[in-house]
Amino acid sequence: MSEARFVHRSSGMITLLSVGVLAMTAAGCGSGAKDGIGAESMDRAPSVVDGHRYDLITPTGEKIMAANFRWQTEQEQDANARRFAQPAQCATNVSKVFELAGLAHYKSPLVPALVAQVKARGGKVRLLPKSSQAIARIIDQEFGGRIPVGTLVSGCLRQDCSGAAGDGHIAVVGDLQANGALKVYHNNWYRPDNEGGVWKTHMIPLSWYNKGFRRKYMPTPWITIERDESPESRPVNVRIELPAIDDLDPTNYFVTLSVPAEIMREL
Repeated sequence: MSEARFVHRSSGMITLLSVGVLAMTAAGCGSGAKDGIGAESMDRAPSVVDGHRYDLITPTGEKIMAANFRWQTEQEQDANARRFAQPAQCATNVSKVFELAGLAHYKSPLVPALVAQVKARGGKVRLLPKSSQAIARIIDQEFGGRIPVGTLVSGCLRQDCSGAAGDGHIAVVGDLQANGALKVYHNNWYRPDNEGGVWKTHMIPLSWYNKGFRRKYMPTPWITIERDESPESRPVNVRIELPAIDDLDPTNYFVTLSVPAEIMREL
């Protein structure tokens, strides 16, 4: 789907979970992966909430998704909000989304500070390995095979995430594309300047670019989790969907998954 034609479907808060989601959250605290999120016996079918498909969504994840949609719309409609569509504003955008979701205690203009806040509050923080198959094993063993909506995905040039502004990036796990790819929401910088002036799918919209903006909070595909044919549908490999956004590529950067404590409790 061309992101230039992306339609935001709602600014209201989603309040109801589907039966499938309730079954998944109820099963998520059973005996599964050691120190992991979900049980091996959990329902592996994607959930559908308000017309969108999700790998794993909780009540807090619903609030974060509603905030994602709302913040996209506010950036487009409110001239004052467009200051967020600037370089070195990825963590500030994520902070704004969490504030709109009622999670204002996660707030910082710095990527490592947001990750540190998740860890300090009892959330799950895990640095991913570089191998795509090793990443799949981590998702299987430590995350129960699914990455919940609202998880932070942060990528840095250095393992300790130190360095100058621009050395790191951060995004929020969202819904699934029609082809099953997992989307993340972030202050997307992918634009024609990065491809010799050619516009490509998943870049910021041309209409936005032509207004002089070089960033936009929006979804892009991140990874597709390839699974085996067992009843548990366990992850066996991870395919990077958009290598051009290299700072979110765990085979290229040091990428960390951070699940807020509120979501952990719901699982």
